[in-house]
Amino acid sequence: IDGLIKPKIIIRASATPKYEPTLSDIEDKKAGFIRVKREDVIREGLIKEKIIFQTEEDLNQKQFKGMDQDRILIELAYQKRNELVSYYKDLRIDINPLVLIQLPNDDKASKETNNTTKLDIVIEYLKEKKIQEKDIAIWLSEDKVNLEDLENNNSNISFLLFKQAVATGWDCPRASILVMYREIKNPTFEIQTVGRILRMPLGVHFSKPELNLGYLYTN
Repeated sequence: IDGLIKPKIIIRASATPKYEPTLSDIEDKKAGFIRVKREDVIREGLIKEKIIFQTEEDLNQKQFKGMDQDRILIELAYQKRNELVSYYKDLRIDINPLVLIQLPNDDKASKETNNTTKLDIVIEYLKEKKIQEKDIAIWLSEDKVNLEDLENNNSNISFLLFKQAVATGWDCPRASILVMYREIKNPTFEIQTVGRILRMPLGVHFSKPELNLGYLYTN
């Protein structure tokens, strides 16, 4: 932007700004800085009210006894998506809630995992749930599948598997659920990743309170 376009004015908006102008910058009219309160953005209906995590009770349900925790997290996300789908149908709103599944960066087969990756586990589980391949998108550096029309509110894609691709700057407000297998040490990256499930798809809050929340499942 600075090198090619050379604009006189640049407006930047971010939940994690890297640069805040100094007092001298502002006094010299080189820059201004406005901090918007999260509560104000919620009140406008632009973002969800809060993020809900899974509880110990969720993980220790009788139906999950003996089940691997990786699979439990997908099951919880699967159940929550079905719940949100029913709420949208009740309100007669044409939105297909999207589940984001973040794979670990070092997702490699090894003897410890019986030559199984997290990607394998997720795909296998979704197939067991009769989720068709056309409803699953993959966005990895070496593999890109079903990414067309992904951002549309009524896209048939219900699950998106990724590592880093959608973590920052990507806009898909119908994303409501995040399964996070990756340990994130960079707080900015973490905030940006969770931010993918904070936006409201129509810029307003709904009469069903559950549709105004984001849901995070992580180990």
